[in-house]
Amino acid sequence: MDDRAAPTGILFVLRSGIPWEMLPAEMNCGRGMSCWRRLRGWQVPGMWRRLHQVLLERLHVAGSIDWGRASVDSASVPAKKRGSATGPNPTDRGKAGTKRHRVTDARGTPIGLVLTGANCHDRPPMAPTPDAIPPLRSGRRGRPLRRPTSCTPTRPMMPPCTAHAPGVAAEVEFDRRLSDAAAGLIRRECRRETWRSGAPP
Repeated sequence: MDDRAAPTGILFVLRSGIPWEMLPAEMNCGRGMSCWRRLRGWQVPGMWRRLHQVLLERLHVAGSIDWGRASVDSASVPAKKRGSATGPNPTDRGKAGTKRHRVTDARGTPIGLVLTGANCHDRPPMAPTPDAIPPLRSGRRGRPLRRPTSCTPTRPMMPPCTAHAPGVAAEVEFDRRLSDAAAGLIRRECRRETWRSGAPP
C-alpha cells in the first residue's frame, strides 16, 4: 500500500468512528487493518507530531495563523486500551479515558496539544499547554515563533477568584522571551483582570 494513501484511510476511520475492518474499498486506501498498522508504526517514532509541525509551518509562512489571540480548552475521550496518559473518567462512571488539552489560534487552528488522564483537573495543565506549541520557522532570520500574544482559557481553567467574576475574560499575556508559561504569571494576570473589572480579588 502506498504511504500517501494510508493517511486518507486513517483519518477517515478516526473521523467517522467506524471499525477498521469496515473501511470502504472504494476509497482505494488499502485494507483497514493495513491502515491501523501504519497508524501504530508511525505513532512510535513521533511522525504525527512532526507532520503537524510541518503543516503549521506552511500555514505560518502563508500568514494563515493568527497569533493575536489563542484559546485553551480540554475534552475527555475514552481510552479502552489504556496507556500512560489515561485515568478514571469521573464523567463516564470511572472508565479509562484521556483528556486532551488543546490550544488553538484565533481562527480555531489547533497549534498545541497535551495529553493527561481523564481525572486530571483542567487548571494544572493550563501552563504547559501553550508550551506544547512547536517552534515554527518562516524561512527568515531569527528565532522560531512559538508563542501567541495572549491566551484565553475556558471558565473551568480560571482561578476561583476570576472564574466567578462576571464579565471577566482571563486573558493571559505571554512574554515571547520566556521558554515556559509560568503558572504564577497566569494567576497574576487573572487577578489583574479581576481588579480591572471591579470584582473583589
